[in-house]
Parts: sequence; C-alpha cells; structure tokens
Amino acid sequence: MKKLQLSLEPWLDKLDSRWKQLPQEQRKRVVLYSFAGYLIITLAVLIQVIMQVGQQKEMPVTHITNPLANGMDKGTEVKNTKELKNGNNERE
Repeated sequence: MKKLQLSLEPWLDKLDSRWKQLPQEQRKRVVLYSFAGYLIITLAVLIQVIMQVGQQKEMPVTHITNPLANGMDKGTEVKNTKELKNGNNERE
C-alpha cells in the first residue's frame, strides 16, 4: 500500500499544480460541468428505476426460507453459526 501511495503522489502533485494554474473562471466552469454531468447521470438512474418499478403490477410476497435448512438431510443437524467460527473469530 505504501508503494502505491508513493507512486501516486507525484501524479497527484502534478494534477494539483495544473489545477492551480487554471484561471478561476475555468475552475468554476469545470466544477459546474462536473456537477451537471453528475446530475444527469443521477436523473437517468432514477428514471430507469422508476420505470422498472412502474412496470411491475404486483410485488410477489413469499415466505422467508432458511438457506441452511435447504438441501440438508433429515438425519443431519444444523450447526449453530457461532460454532462454525475458529478461535480467531473467522469462518472455517
């Protein structure tokens, strides 16, 4: 991670110096265009979600099933999930 940070620092310093060399008016324009692009993308995603939800007539309601119980033989017991952890609190 340190190696990555050291390799990125010169590049970020170069970008920062280029940004500071821009006139104030151009900086404002870049920020404004970036924000406008962000808004357009956000609106497009919201419209897409609204259209997909609007196409569904009903929301299916189903029972919640236990994924550990699915596929288990009747003779086997389901272990408690706390028992599945080793001494370092990690899953086995």
